[in-house]
Amino acid sequence: MPYDMVISLVGDAYTRDVRARVIVMPSYAPEYAVGIRERDGAYAIFYLGFDTNVWHYKMLESLKKMNPSVFDESIVQGLNDAIAELEELLPKDFQDVGVERCEIAIEPVFGKDILSVWHTMLLQTRYAPSRNVGQDGTDYHFSMPGNAQYLSGKAWEPPLDSDAGRLVSIAETMKNLCITGDVNLLGQLQPQVDDMLARLGG
Repeated sequence: MPYDMVISLVGDAYTRDVRARVIVMPSYAPEYAVGIRERDGAYAIFYLGFDTNVWHYKMLESLKKMNPSVFDESIVQGLNDAIAELEELLPKDFQDVGVERCEIAIEPVFGKDILSVWHTMLLQTRYAPSRNVGQDGTDYHFSMPGNAQYLSGKAWEPPLDSDAGRLVSIAETMKNLCITGDVNLLGQLQPQVDDMLARLGG
């Protein structure tokens, strides 16, 4: 349910001009989306971030379903306090969660290089029948729409020195560049992309 809720709030990440995106779902921080848009040959990095963690709605639902009769009074009070705290924190309707938006233009050649990294990585995606992970951490849902195919892949806390970890680092730098507007971060992003292109043979 939380993933579907997140997707419903980041519709701007699924418009026709989006060439690549990642939906990021941390355990204890607000979810967000980062990607690349292309309009008439002009490229831009975009970011969409929530002002609260949508996963808290799932937590609230789970707490309300607990049967108080199986707990002692102190635990029931703690549950009631947690429910009250979440209800005060969250908008009553999750559709009212605030979404921060930003976009920053990049050179077309650089935009195409980022898309090349995204495309090559998603072509290499292999799905295991199951995954053995902890409950905490961050899920990264990468995807790339196209006329002939729709590419997607998911990573959970990939090692920083893996290709998936390097793609995550690129997405994080893209986010920071967009949020801060600090063009100096292009000097950090460019080598990250160039390194990945070299590693992937792009």
